Amino acid sequence: MAGCDPRAWSLGGTPIGELYLVYGRAHKQLTERGIEIGRSYVGEYRTSLDMAGVCVTLVRLDDEISDLLAAPAEIPIRVF
Repeated sequence: MAGCDPRAWSLGGTPIGELYLVYGRAHKQLTERGIEIGRSYVGEYRTSLDMAGVCVTLVRLDDEISDLLAAPAEIPIRVF
């Protein structure tokens, strides 16, 4: 089965500890299904006036997507 990059992120109002709890649950369920995990992404990647809640995004990986995600990038607020 293809690998994936799970992401747990919020809109600013959810504590980082809660995001890691959600990520941990997603990671466990994916690995139990035999899905290989690539990078993990946990944090506030978008904000909206401290809105509460958690979003989980799964990015299915292939060679092209993996290379693009690993490439250096610069944006005004963060350097990956």
